[in-house]
Amino acid sequence: MTGDIKTLAGAKLADRTGGETLTLSLECSPADLDDARAVREEVYHARLGLRPSAWDGEETRDDQGLVPVLRSNGRAVATARLLSAASPDVELRQLGLLPDWALHHRGLVEVARVAAVPRPGAIPYGVLLFALGVPWLLQHTTTRWYIGAVRLNVAPLYVSFGGATIGSPFRIPERGTAEYVLVHGPFSRMAQLASRAAAVAAEIHERHVVAQL
Repeated sequence: MTGDIKTLAGAKLADRTGGETLTLSLECSPADLDDARAVREEVYHARLGLRPSAWDGEETRDDQGLVPVLRSNGRAVATARLLSAASPDVELRQLGLLPDWALHHRGLVEVARVAAVPRPGAIPYGVLLFALGVPWLLQHTTTRWYIGAVRLNVAPLYVSFGGATIGSPFRIPERGTAEYVLVHGPFSRMAQLASRAAAVAAEIHERHVVAQL
């Protein structure tokens, strides 16, 4: 079955990594949204000195989009937001940064508000968020491509997951002096590479644990 990312939200995926239980919720419940916003505030403020809750249109975009929440043993540790590029509330459109070709690109979503708490010495929660969530997205929705504005130093991660940068770096008002760049790519390639990266990292971690025994 395929369809709109919002109308099909409601899944919960679970995985176990060692003694850790990971649960990815796509229900977009009030509790999920509260947890997602808390993770954003924690990560964005600690690392960047920014407070997403103060930005215009955040609640509207959250209500319209799909906001997955990854939990570790019940604690929210990573989140993102996917919103159809056709929506008039897409942040890139309101900032005047959405390319003309993206306005009518079927299956394209804006990926934004990616945030993950640190996970030293193990597979990053942000990678696990995509490794668990993107396969579900491809199986159950018509979403196939993503576009987003990311900080310049984060762009190589998206490139390593099969994406590409678009245009020149830019700054976003009220986001400090950091430079951003647009990234765009297919979710199919991201799913393959994110899952592979998670598997390799898990194997390396397992070997390290065995070596310490």
